[in-house]
Amino acid sequence: MLVYCDGSCEGSGNEAVGKYGYVIYNGNRQIAEGGGIAGHGIEITVNVAEYVAVLRALEWLRDAGYEGQAIRVRSDSRLVMQQLGMLCAVRSKRLLPWWRAVRALAREFGTHFEWVPRSWNREADEWIRQETLKRF
Repeated sequence: MLVYCDGSCEGSGNEAVGKYGYVIYNGNRQIAEGGGIAGHGIEITVNVAEYVAVLRALEWLRDAGYEGQAIRVRSDSRLVMQQLGMLCAVRSKRLLPWWRAVRALAREFGTHFEWVPRSWNREADEWIRQETLKRF
């Protein structure tokens, strides 16, 4: 199983809007895609939106009955992938609850986290652009 995730945040302070997207493959066949609003206001950041993308994708896999499967999660967020892969510490109090939620859910799978260049992550990013178009 291969999962591509992406998050973004536009604006700042009370006007900030975070968005996320994901695409899931089983072999070469796309089996799911999704995205939406990750949050609003001062608590949302691009990194929170990245975590929301990973969490929502793993929730979809769990709800679809894929527990125990080997899952490779890819994102162009180097920080989030390194934190989830235990390569660097989570120092942000804002990110720690999201890290814990993703790590707990990831234990239901054989999960590997991998950073990829932005050009590899176009499909997940497209979900974010679609959400932006809905707003205007």
